Amino acid sequence: PYLKNVGIYRCPAEQTNTIATFGSRGNKLTSFLMNGAVCGYGAIGGSSYRTTQFRPDDIIFWQALETNPGDWNDGSSSPAEGVTKLHNLGTTVGVVDGHVEYMKTEAFYTEAGLATKNRLFCNPLSANGR
Repeated sequence: PYLKNVGIYRCPAEQTNTIATFGSRGNKLTSFLMNGAVCGYGAIGGSSYRTTQFRPDDIIFWQALETNPGDWNDGSSSPAEGVTKLHNLGTTVGVVDGHVEYMKTEAFYTEAGLATKNRLFCNPLSANGR
């Protein structure tokens, strides 16, 4: 009952009238992508983990890199696929515990580049989060 306006799925700063970016996406519903960790990056075959299997501060949504239409081939992506720079070189991210926070692009890539399990690579049943 809370999500009655489809506009909330798109960032107002994103230009949806461009063929080169938005128009060439397979999925044109949203500016945001789910973290593929939710489905084990495809390893758990059509299922998903429960939110209780994640840490409360794990990141499960972000605004993807708008210049890479291939990221919208399905409903989720890897953190390695990119994040937007539309908002002063940063993005908003959705966190498992329900809050939203602003994260600088550089901080996103630093976190994604860690070899250990972290807030972005957070597959619950994987030792390194991938």
